[in-house]
Amino acid sequence: MIQVIGVPADSVRDALAAVALRLLPLSERAVGALVKSKAGYFAFSIPRGVYASQKEDVRTAATAALLLAGENLSESEVATIAFFVYQRGRDFAARGSAQGTQVSAKSARQGLSIPQHVAAVKAIDAMVKP
Repeated sequence: MIQVIGVPADSVRDALAAVALRLLPLSERAVGALVKSKAGYFAFSIPRGVYASQKEDVRTAATAALLLAGENLSESEVATIAFFVYQRGRDFAARGSAQGTQVSAKSARQGLSIPQHVAAVKAIDAMVKP
């Protein structure tokens, strides 16, 4: 089965609890082929222990979730949204989102299949710089 979902995913957790299943890693070759073939894919490992029965990292391919902005938003509005999403202390992980732990200014460009808004780039760059 292939799913495009965040990690940890309730559906996977529930399936692993109900049936004797295991997550199978993709080979380096398979991950490399996927990453090379499509913009937006990148290598990813599901860290061991994310799911109760998972005893080791599971190599896979991932794709980024995108937050898209309409042309009618100003640069100021886009920058404000970028700061809200990526600013430390106001992040989704701090608000209880398990997938929010994967959202950071440092990884904001990983797996993009379209260009980032200029104002978002500037805001994210400001947060990444020491």
